Amino acid sequence: MFAVWDGLDKVVANGGLTRNLWDQLRELAIKPSLRLVTASRKRLSELIRDPNAASSPFWNIFEPTPVRIGSFNDQDLEALLTQTPEIQSTSGARTELLNATNASPLLTLEVLNALIANGIAGEISSEDMRNACDLAFLAVRDRIGLLWGDCPPTAQDLFHRIREAGSVSRGDVPMIDADVLIDQGFVHTAANRLQRPSGLLARYLDEQPNEGNALARLFGTADAYHKNFKSVLERRVEQINGIDSTLKRHLELGTNDLPDHPSVFLSHI
Repeated sequence: MFAVWDGLDKVVANGGLTRNLWDQLRELAIKPSLRLVTASRKRLSELIRDPNAASSPFWNIFEPTPVRIGSFNDQDLEALLTQTPEIQSTSGARTELLNATNASPLLTLEVLNALIANGIAGEISSEDMRNACDLAFLAVRDRIGLLWGDCPPTAQDLFHRIREAGSVSRGDVPMIDADVLIDQGFVHTAANRLQRPSGLLARYLDEQPNEGNALARLFGTADAYHKNFKSVLERRVEQINGIDSTLKRHLELGTNDLPDHPSVFLSHI
């Protein structure tokens, strides 16, 4: 029997469950008749807040190397398009789709849904695909923002760098930041280079305030300060050289409570 635990990352990150409970769950989960399946945008070990709970043997029952769900590959995309026989994609249309989505499952499916919902069928031109991407953006804008917010500041900075330079060698950047952007479908990797920044993400970022414009706009009011200070703290933590790894982990976890739960943040610190 398989038990699919949806939303386990929220339960783990809350830090409200004791080690004793996790130990008891392990006794249940090691039975050969039961398999646990869960998903998260971060490793479970990165989400656990309670150091005591983190030492529970419960976490040892999961595969040490999780299955990574990334963008569609060429075979996936072909299989997907066979499910929409009313659409015949030209090479130009497919290029537009990849430039906008990098074959991210979420973004790709929304674009195809937009094509079908608006009655666009037959041979799809480049212009048809661009129009569908515009329509899909309205539906996924908020979710793009959530995915972007899940990227650490260093990965966000890397995306801006790739967008400005066109491409960046993977060997010149931290592997973890490159993997985050690739897994989210925000960039594509080819010939050991990070390239093709997502057009839909770029459009989302272009709608955001220009961060280099003025400190007064970013921090001049209480609401602006409330909105932007989390990013300042995240970047500052990344800049501290020689910081104790446990302390750094506590600081990173604490900033997740901002801006909505400042009292929890201070208690965690």
